[in-house]
Amino acid sequence: MKKIAAAASAAVLVTTMTGSIASAEEDNQLKPELSLPKVVLSEDDVKESRRVKVSLEISGADKKYSSFEFWTKFDDRLTMPVDNNGLPKVSFGSGVSDMHTAVAANSYYDHDKNRLITVNGVRTIGAAGCDAGVDGTVFTVTLMLPEDAKAGDVFPLEILPINKQTANNNYVGSIFMNSARDDAGQQMQDWLFSNGLKGGYIKITSDGTDNCLGDVSGDGNVSSADIVAVLQYTANSEKYPIRPDLLENGDVNGDGTINAQDAYLIQQYDAKVITSFSAK
Repeated sequence: MKKIAAAASAAVLVTTMTGSIASAEEDNQLKPELSLPKVVLSEDDVKESRRVKVSLEISGADKKYSSFEFWTKFDDRLTMPVDNNGLPKVSFGSGVSDMHTAVAANSYYDHDKNRLITVNGVRTIGAAGCDAGVDGTVFTVTLMLPEDAKAGDVFPLEILPINKQTANNNYVGSIFMNSARDDAGQQMQDWLFSNGLKGGYIKITSDGTDNCLGDVSGDGNVSSADIVAVLQYTANSEKYPIRPDLLENGDVNGDGTINAQDAYLIQQYDAKVITSFSAK
């Protein structure tokens, strides 16, 4: 009986240690983020200038990456300055200052659709012989708002996880890798393009304040359409996605998730039972 008890204790110890190691490995995994800003302008701001500077920022991977290829996509109503080759004019920032960087053609051939796909955005690539990439700005570009931009307009800024499945092309793809090109690098890359892409927007309001909680449809109002959208997203986010730049609007109670509780609060707000949301 003592041997059985000892064996059982050992099994529990091994299980506990294995669980602890797995937890430690998960905690040690790099979880970088790539983000575009959320810019809110007033109508007066737009009258003064239609130019808006936008920067792509990397965090959570300081001195951990040696190569990258990032694709951004901006609302088709936004325009960018281009050079003699038709490539967007950008200035590279502190995050990649010790790497060789370039702007590449922002298009690819979709073999399933048999046509060239051009993305209204910036495609940047970079490389170094060691993990020289740091947290900071990847690039900054100046975007031009359309002449008819007005209060209520929202211009999404997205980061695209391009791969052979989404592009139907084996020769283009988003990259974020370390110099060792090992499992840690692969995990870092997988995390970034699955969980770490944070899109933004340029939004115009009458007074330059961003009072948009509850508005997930992007029409500038909180209504029954938003209640339905949140409930559908909760049931099946792939079938009923919410635009990336509007996702935060759905988390009206500020708990970090979008669920039926948020839909209930939006319904209460629409019915004027409550006059504000708890999220900030």
